[in-house]
Amino acid sequence: MPENNNHMSTIRISKKAKKMLESFGQFSDTYEIVIVKLAEHYKNCKKHSKVKNNGAS
Repeated sequence: MPENNNHMSTIRISKKAKKMLESFGQFSDTYEIVIVKLAEHYKNCKKHSKVKNNGAS
């Protein structure tokens, strides 16, 4: 889980992205939790060469 260091940013997402994020999380999950879970999953897949490198870090 992310550190609680009080550094917050506001991001804007489309309605389509919002619906996609909602489908990945559970009722009690915040968008931050869902985004962190997706990032950790991506990092794990990339580590095991399950993700093609598209230039994103």
